[in-house]
Amino acid sequence: PTWRGVSMRETRLLAITVFSIICLLLIHIKFPSHPVARSPYSGSYLEDLCQGVNLDECKRILNWSQLLTPGGGNQRLRDAIAEYFQMHRRILDPLNTDVKKRYVVLEDNPNSGLGNKFEFLISAFVFALLSERALIIDWPQLNPIKHVDGLEVIATPAMDQLLSSPGIEWDISKAKDLPFMRCSNGSERANCRFCTRAHGQRCLYPKYLSGTELAFQCKDFSQMNDRIIWLNGFNWFLPNLALNPFYHDRMQEMFPDGDYYTPLLRFLIRPLPDLMKRIDNFTENFKNHPTIGMQIRAYGEDNVALIRQFFKAASEAIDIRGSNAKIFLATDTPDIREMAHREFPNSLLSMANPINRDTISGVIDGLVDVWILSRCNELLISQPSTYGKLAAGLHGDIPTTVDLTHAWKKAHNQPCFWQFRKHYCIDDIESHLLLQVTNC
Repeated sequence: PTWRGVSMRETRLLAITVFSIICLLLIHIKFPSHPVARSPYSGSYLEDLCQGVNLDECKRILNWSQLLTPGGGNQRLRDAIAEYFQMHRRILDPLNTDVKKRYVVLEDNPNSGLGNKFEFLISAFVFALLSERALIIDWPQLNPIKHVDGLEVIATPAMDQLLSSPGIEWDISKAKDLPFMRCSNGSERANCRFCTRAHGQRCLYPKYLSGTELAFQCKDFSQMNDRIIWLNGFNWFLPNLALNPFYHDRMQEMFPDGDYYTPLLRFLIRPLPDLMKRIDNFTENFKNHPTIGMQIRAYGEDNVALIRQFFKAASEAIDIRGSNAKIFLATDTPDIREMAHREFPNSLLSMANPINRDTISGVIDGLVDVWILSRCNELLISQPSTYGKLAAGLHGDIPTTVDLTHAWKKAHNQPCFWQFRKHYCIDDIESHLLLQVTNC
């Protein structure tokens, strides 16, 4: 049988097709599919990430290629950073009331040098990401003070004298309307209920982080309702988070090769454009010359023996790389610079400005110095110095470490992790990569 020229069989098929389409539409409305993840290199992805800032400048700062291996990082890490950036902006948006307004506030420790400051900042960033809080940094300029070791004087430039933002607003000086800037009386300080000490208008030192790293290894901070967590220190505590049973699996997904330092250091720590120009101009000297970076930090010990080991290692590197090789020297000791110029009169390069930690300009020059050092083909660094480890992290390869008696290559280029309650640095690859989740 037919109806207006259409068979009943065809009519049934048409009705079934229409019914199926309606069902599929209803299912899609009730259970919308998740969008396919976009490549971080696509324009729309970057436009979302760089919302509210100059897109070209944001692309330059983000520099996604630096999160690719070698040097660590993968798609999970890039996605996690992109999601964090969006969450950070929502938290800081005063018109957005649909997100929990929670913060991690890093207070700079004046007893730390640049290497320690950056290690702590990177650790704090990952802590903020995992605990679902916006990272705010309190890093003002401080006049020179006596270091706790009694041997040095340290000056501290403000963060905005050193670094560009990585694409988010995190400087406390530009966050005057945020709640932790009004934490002065008892009722308001209840927002920071773990506060054990007050300083000016701010709350400091949550009890569960004061004097111990165990909390980093055992607590699920994303489930804590406290609006503000203040951090003050200078240790590399990021491995504590990798040991935390609440974050262990996610940390392994973001850092499958165990390299936490290089991808985050390259991504987060961005010298100001005028400092980058100085770095680029100086490294023009490296063109057509294999360059050996030599960072010598003297600690008042047997400097002659230490310098002898460095000069021996540098001479061996020149023999391997050829007579046109150059040596870039990074040191804060004028006598060592003079000795090196006498030892390598035709191949030594160094910055003209004196590098020191007791003036603001000296610390800024030190930042330029370490970035130049990181661009050398290979590195010889002092054993206990975070400055040399900073250059190695930027470089991405394992440096040659030098002490009073010999030179050797360690198994990795990660900062020293002072494991909780054991007071020693985990420095071999087996311990570093096979750390187990903490039994809390």
